[in-house]
Amino acid sequence: AIQQVAASTGKEYGSLFAGTTFIGIISTAAWGLGYFGQPHILARFMAAESAKSLVSARRIGMTWMILCMAGAVAVGYFGIAYFGANPAHVDEMNGNHERIFIALATLLFNPWIAGIILSAILAAVMSTLSS
Repeated sequence: AIQQVAASTGKEYGSLFAGTTFIGIISTAAWGLGYFGQPHILARFMAAESAKSLVSARRIGMTWMILCMAGAVAVGYFGIAYFGANPAHVDEMNGNHERIFIALATLLFNPWIAGIILSAILAAVMSTLSS
């Protein structure tokens, strides 16, 4: 159902390279390679007790990163399908498509659960700002 709604928008959401330029591909690769230079990742690797522990740290870090990125893509696809099927709820995002996760959390969850999810977003933002 998600693929049908995404296809009805007229955009190629299933293709990595549709509508991109060579500069766009290079920029995306540079962004991905820059992930390893982020302070919270570097601090974990610098705190390793031995070179042997780096192997498991790399596996855990990469697994977590893949799960997080796959979750972000899944939220995006679900948002395309949900707001494509329910155009009356598009106003929840106030024209800012980066608020898709917040809009889905407030629309689909009990207010208590949505409050916990939104406080988790706030905690992540505050943690990043404090460092």
